[in-house]
Amino acid sequence: MKFFLFRREAVTPFSTAKSNTGDGLSVFGVPAENLSHMTAERGKVNFIFKDAGVYEHSNLTSREAIERTKVAVACEEGQEFEFMRNVMEFIGSDSKKNVMVFDTVSGFSTISQAKVSDKTEVSAVVPDLPVIMSTQAISNDPASSDLTQTTTTTIADITFPAPSLMPIIDYNEAGLAGLSLTDQVGAANTWANAGTGGATYNITNDTGTPDVQRDNGIMGNGSGGSNSDLAVQFATSEDLHLANTLEVEGAYTAYAVVGTTGPYSVFGGSLFAHNSLGTNIGFSGALGESPDEFYVNHAIGSSYPQAFVNTNNTASGTVSYRIPDPLLDRPDVNTSSFEGQQTYVFVLRRDKENNLYLHNHLGDIVGFIPKQEEVGIGRTSGILSVNRIGGGAFRHNIARVGIITEDMGTVFAAKLARDLFEKYKFSV
Repeated sequence: MKFFLFRREAVTPFSTAKSNTGDGLSVFGVPAENLSHMTAERGKVNFIFKDAGVYEHSNLTSREAIERTKVAVACEEGQEFEFMRNVMEFIGSDSKKNVMVFDTVSGFSTISQAKVSDKTEVSAVVPDLPVIMSTQAISNDPASSDLTQTTTTTIADITFPAPSLMPIIDYNEAGLAGLSLTDQVGAANTWANAGTGGATYNITNDTGTPDVQRDNGIMGNGSGGSNSDLAVQFATSEDLHLANTLEVEGAYTAYAVVGTTGPYSVFGGSLFAHNSLGTNIGFSGALGESPDEFYVNHAIGSSYPQAFVNTNNTASGTVSYRIPDPLLDRPDVNTSSFEGQQTYVFVLRRDKENNLYLHNHLGDIVGFIPKQEEVGIGRTSGILSVNRIGGGAFRHNIARVGIITEDMGTVFAAKLARDLFEKYKFSV
């Protein structure tokens, strides 16, 4: 009997057994006899397997289907046919070599035409959600609500996977509609909450004079004309006040879309905070101090150390990530050679065990803080108490920010990060 073995990344605490997107699916093995067929695209060969999913039976509508398991492997352009032929010869041969390997961790492949130097070159998808056959959209998308649900789960172009995973607060550009550039936000102009918490958590006051700017314009684009790129700009020590304090005990997912106010800017200060008693969720301190650090604090008003993680390493199986990111925040941002997307997206999750996970704009987990429940040494448990947006050394702009009172999990959080980046990324 012969087998295929695919390894996209080393197994980590974030690895999962099923995924509609491939996120978190680190290693996949399957008997060669389960290969249904192969297809080729430019620079890629797709393996489609039968009887290799996670469900034996499912009761779906006539327009829904759970797709077959698929693995995409990159190859040299023009070599797709030879790649497929070699796979078929392997399956049909009497060779004693019974395992065909595609391993991006070691950079090894049994097939010479395959490219396995980077984890993006091998992607396995073991679906656990049905799709609409006519559109290929996941069927809990509101566009398909006639099939699976009647509750709309889209807010300002971002679709959340289920009503239970809708944000309780979501501040986005729609809440700034009707305001002009440099208009003060907070006491002078409410920033309406688009989340399920409604007006209870509207932003109705401020410290300083945070004002309306264009998310892209402030980053060198200079274009405008619609409300789709409006953001709120903060100077040091400025923040926005929620009408009421939001408290979350247990699992949550927090997200933020941040634009920098200058080339290669150093991050610091809060994204979410409780009064002026310290950073809840945010970045390292003042200019030049401790780059690549992300803080979380659930011990409000105390002098205890905050939980923090350095993102510039691969500890615990994370992806190394720089804050600020030189791939996003180029020093020559104002020249025609600008190639990056100068928008940052962060998605922070706390699971039911009080472990913390930080995703970047690619959906990668770039920070992991294991549960710590002892008071006084970077506690990850406790109540997340939020009544401020921004504050401290934070001096950039926020295009969107929100909190969900559940852990979305690796797959959905990664998708949310990529969806937010796609919507708000810098473009010339």
